[in-house]
Amino acid sequence: MGSKWVLSASIWICASAFAAGGHHHGEGQLEIALDGNRLDVNLVAPGADLAGVSTAGNSLLTIDQGGCTGFDVTASEVEVDHGHSDITLTQSFECTRPAAIGGIRVSLFDWAPSLEAVEVVYLSDDTTVATELTPATPVLALDD
Repeated sequence: MGSKWVLSASIWICASAFAAGGHHHGEGQLEIALDGNRLDVNLVAPGADLAGVSTAGNSLLTIDQGGCTGFDVTASEVEVDHGHSDITLTQSFECTRPAAIGGIRVSLFDWAPSLEAVEVVYLSDDTTVATELTPATPVLALDD
């Protein structure tokens, strides 16, 4: 499965879910797509939840297995309503052993404390997971 298809499907699923739920402070949408050795991550959250948060030196995820190395987090902002905006954070990882990834911890809860929950969609060639994660339950299990 090509990365463009995986990422496009992920974006479509999350965009549909986000549109249905709308812009809610404290909540975000997280898309994770694994294609080969590349793991792409997109987070969309209200600007109020990420305002003043520095992405420098931070990672959206912690991946203990899989030999994954993360690249810098990039940010973009879009106004969604008068005085309200959404911020999209993106990050990519290169993984030397992607099949060994058994779980992914959403570490952005550590540095974006006003986020109370994220709706997560994970897609790979053989796995699809959709769930909600919170600071109390920040790990997406993939080895079940």
